[in-house]
Amino acid sequence: MTVPTLTPDALHWDGIDIGAAGSGVYFGSGVDGLGQAPFRMGFTPRAAGGSWGGLASPGELTISTDVWVDADHTGTRDFSPLRIIRLAMAARLSPWDELPLYWSDLMWDADVCAFVRPSRCEVATDEQGVYGGAPGLDLQWVGGDPTIYSADETSGSFGSPTPVASDEFEAYNAGGLVPWARRAFRVRITAHGTVTNPFVRVDHADGTFESITWAGLTMTSGQVLTQGDDLTSRVQSRVVDYARRCTTEVGGPTKAPRLWQLHPGTAEDYTPPNTITVGCASGLISGFVKTRDTY
Repeated sequence: MTVPTLTPDALHWDGIDIGAAGSGVYFGSGVDGLGQAPFRMGFTPRAAGGSWGGLASPGELTISTDVWVDADHTGTRDFSPLRIIRLAMAARLSPWDELPLYWSDLMWDADVCAFVRPSRCEVATDEQGVYGGAPGLDLQWVGGDPTIYSADETSGSFGSPTPVASDEFEAYNAGGLVPWARRAFRVRITAHGTVTNPFVRVDHADGTFESITWAGLTMTSGQVLTQGDDLTSRVQSRVVDYARRCTTEVGGPTKAPRLWQLHPGTAEDYTPPNTITVGCASGLISGFVKTRDTY
């Protein structure tokens, strides 16, 4: 996915700049939802008063803004930008059909994005919009993954041009540790010849680690193993979650994997925050383990 050129202090959605100088689409008020996603906490009432604290779970990430369209900014009444935005905000039916909503600045010190689907596009068809050429819109997006990511991925490629049995490289994170981030890692492993038991392990400076092995999995030459934002492991289109085993510093293996964690840290750290090892029990592989900073 190629990151578009981002205009400072603006949102970028599906090819449309919102809030950018000269774009003809301007913020009417602020942008809500760029902080932490709301948390669900299942408190249990106590008979003596108060309550017992419950598990905290981050909910959906909801981003909304009010904007207005300058339909007269070209000197000729032109409402086509309104139609373009409305089409871009059409329902995306699949829960996995999320697109990145990008922004630069807006009090952030990095180019970032959130993966969301449109959830509201309300047009204020009023006298100001009709006669003043400045219709207002109420826009909203919702993301099931309550994480803000770096706009760019960092690619840790291996086995190119010469396939390898294993490889090791470092990954960094300019943000913070977000344990529930679904898109912190994206894995693709291609088999060269017969490959058995591929694995990806991430070791951290504090001694913790997450290792996922696809135990008992055999891949033939040219087959591709992937794991992405839906957290489902596939060889080609075949789901192979049954083979996935996770081991961490607290034990294992278990069929219920703890996600690979992307600890914060930079290349200047004395001990790399994330050391990625990818390999297999037998055979040769190539591919990548791509990461995104998490906020």
